[in-house]
This record gives sequence, C-alpha cells and structure tokens, in this order.
Amino acid sequence: MRGAAAALISLAALSGMVLLLMRESTRLWQLAAAGALAGVVVGAFHSDRRGASVGVAVGCVLGLAAPFLYAPFWLVFTLPPHPDCDL
Repeated sequence: MRGAAAALISLAALSGMVLLLMRESTRLWQLAAAGALAGVVVGAFHSDRRGASVGVAVGCVLGLAAPFLYAPFWLVFTLPPHPDCDL
C-alpha cells in the first residue's frame, strides 16, 4: 500500500514538473526544489527518515536533469511537420 501511494505522489510531482517546464519563466532551481520536495515526501512516506534523506538527493538530481529528459518531447511536439510527410 505504501508503494502505491508513493507511486501516486511521484506521478503528481512529475506532472507538476512538466507544468513547470511548459512555462517560459521557470528557473532551474525551481525544478530542483520541486524534485527535492517530492523526494522528501515520497522517501518519508515509503521509508521514514532515511528514505527522506535519500529522496532529497534523488529528487534534486532528477529535478536538475528534468530539462534534458523533457527535451525530446519538446522537440517532437514543437517542431513543424515536414511538408513531404504531412498527411
């Protein structure tokens, strides 16, 4: 049950980070803070204090890596279609 709740919290945090990435005024520290906050909540919920400390580190790293992970989706959904392949 704890694992399912932690997964739901992680999905909510991921969707929040995607919303942050869609805004043009988002700074990198905001993504790291959102990742750290999500990591603390998920880690504390799943494994108490030790999990929270690990969750902060993992959340910060994922928050800092989020723009690079989001880049392929940004390219796919923002580039115009190729005129020869347009249906």
